[in-house]
Amino acid sequence: MTSTLETQPSPATAPLRGVRDVGVAIIGSGFAGLGMAVALERRGEDDFVVLERAHEVGGTWRDNTYPGAACDIPSHLYSFSFAPNPDWSSTFSPQSEILDYLKDCAERFGVMPHVRFETALESASWDDDDGLWRLETSDGPLTAEILVAAQGPLSEPSLPEVPGLDSFEGTAFHSAQWDHEHDLTGERVAVIGTGIAGLWTAWRLASEGREELFERDWVLNQWAKRLFDANGDGIISVAEAQPAALEFKQIADGDGDGRVTPYEYERAREFIIARY
Repeated sequence: MTSTLETQPSPATAPLRGVRDVGVAIIGSGFAGLGMAVALERRGEDDFVVLERAHEVGGTWRDNTYPGAACDIPSHLYSFSFAPNPDWSSTFSPQSEILDYLKDCAERFGVMPHVRFETALESASWDDDDGLWRLETSDGPLTAEILVAAQGPLSEPSLPEVPGLDSFEGTAFHSAQWDHEHDLTGERVAVIGTGIAGLWTAWRLASEGREELFERDWVLNQWAKRLFDANGDGIISVAEAQPAALEFKQIADGDGDGRVTPYEYERAREFIIARY
């Protein structure tokens, strides 16, 4: 007589409780998503997918194309540790150059075959019984053992709650959705917000001589405020912004090579604080 002894597999060797489509699902193909994907590739893991709702990789550097868009962190630090780039054209590289860098990394490290473009994540829920994530995407359902949220905190443009904005008859758009078809020549332009996008945009538009540019002073850096808001009324007019932008460029780019080194930037900042 033969008998069989039924045993339970150990946690280390136990199979997944449910059948999943992919081991790892990564949401987004910006710096975080691509970095995660490359890390998996370098470990020899290829059972993963990158879900990207747009038509190409790049994240915020694909979406933000407003005038003057650039990095506010030195480019040699704002790079992958496994992919240093000695060819940055500037200390604070422009948007197009950073986007090209991300595309190159995706190609060079074999991430592209794992990317599903124009596939947006619509919902995600954990199935405790089967021990996996159940995802609903614009391209259909997907299950994964591990879910990596790499979509970034700024992936959705945030519009301010300004009374009357919905009835404004002029052209209005978010900096992350810049309307390049609209010509701003000779128009009065209001820039709301003083984060890096607001400052870069104000600087560039003022340098190009728009008829009038003003920006409400919410969180403007104190040293920049001294330069751009000369009369201290909290509004930056073109009369203040245009010469201030040109003056800062002259101060920061002391040697005239078109590049602003960290030393030149810090020297310009200290000069402005001392002068204003």
